[in-house]
This record gives sequence, C-alpha cells and structure tokens, in this order.
Amino acid sequence: MITMKSLITSGQIAQAGTFVADAGRKATETLLKDINENGQVGTFDVQRFFAGGARIKAAITEVVRKEILAVAMGVVGILKLISAGKKVRIAATGGKRTIAKAKKTFPGFIDSDFVNYGCDVVEESKPETSTEVYEMTDDGDFSKIFGGFGINLDLLCFTQDQIIEFVETQPDWLRKDGYGTLFLFKVNGEFFVASVRVDVGGLEVHARRFSRNCVWGGDYRHRVVVPQLALAN
Repeated sequence: MITMKSLITSGQIAQAGTFVADAGRKATETLLKDINENGQVGTFDVQRFFAGGARIKAAITEVVRKEILAVAMGVVGILKLISAGKKVRIAATGGKRTIAKAKKTFPGFIDSDFVNYGCDVVEESKPETSTEVYEMTDDGDFSKIFGGFGINLDLLCFTQDQIIEFVETQPDWLRKDGYGTLFLFKVNGEFFVASVRVDVGGLEVHARRFSRNCVWGGDYRHRVVVPQLALAN
C-alpha cells in the first residue's frame, strides 16, 4: 500500500494553532477594551457572551477553516495562484521603455490609448522583482480582481518597463488562445491595466482604465500578474 508523506509536521501544526489562538485572543481583548473605553458596557451582556461561547467558537472555527484553506492554497478573492513554488522573476529595469513604443515586443497590436491616456512616459528604475501569477476563477471587474488582495493598489503595480520585461522573458506564463494576462500600472496618479494577448498575428497589448466598468469572465481564466513582495506588506 502506498502512503502519502505528510507535508505538514507536528511542529508546524502546533505553531499554526498557537498563531491562530494568539490572533483570536488579541482580537477579543481589543474588542472588549474598546467596549469599555467607549462606554458601551451597558449594552454588552458579558454573561450572555460566555453563555453563547459554543456558538461563537463554532463561528470562529468555520471562518478560520475557510481562511486557512484559502490562504494556504493561494486563493485571493476571485483569483487562484498558479505559480506556487516557481521562481517567476523580472530582471532589474531602467524604466525607460514604454508600451506605446514597444513595437518589437508587441508586433500584433499596440492600443493607441497608451498615448491617448497619457501613459507614454518614462518611469523610475526597478530592482529585480519576484512575481506571482494567478488565474481568474469567477467574473469580476478590475476593482474585484485586484481589490481581493486587500492591500494598497500601489503595491500591486509594475512599471511599463517591467511589464515589457515580463512579456519578453516569461512568455510561458502568458495566457494563450487570445485571452488576457493583466498587469496593473499607474501613471500620473491614475491606475491602468495592460491586457496582453497571445494571438496568431503576434503579441497584442490593450490599455484599460482601472475605473472602467467592465466585467471579465472567469470562464476564460484570464491571468493576473502581481509583484510577489507586495503580498508581504
């Protein structure tokens, strides 16, 4: 009989339990201190709280179970991590290349809106950057796609030079069959999304305003690339 080797040691299980227990205790203590300091004691029945302990425990257990599975399995909102365990890096860039002028990188088509939206500007240099690649699992607009990370959108942005570098050096991670691979970037205080498509006529790139009310279908498994280090913030 073949047995599966456990990937989670007993020490890691104990460590995870302590981590979650500490987080729950701190959250509870903070809540009760806030109630005391805000003078809400009269509307908070401590005895009912303790009497309903089983109900609270069950609710916490279910929430923690779902969140642990989601985090550990790379689920972020409507996105599923597909590059886990892989080193997908962008080399250091000087920031001088812009998508509007990257005709060799995108011979199929370059959206004129990269110029019309004022995005054809030189940006800052960036060091080597690790990335993570996700696939959509459900429908959503850009706010739902990128908002699921729960962090400042600035941390999810690439420069245009980095996007070009990724496309040139990591082509295997681009979504095929004419569907999009999405990259968030920011110019003059406004967020944009570059949608890269692999088509028969060569690579294409389209510019989309982040604020555009457009729903992308999860059935097409569009891909989303973000800086890996951003997720540690």
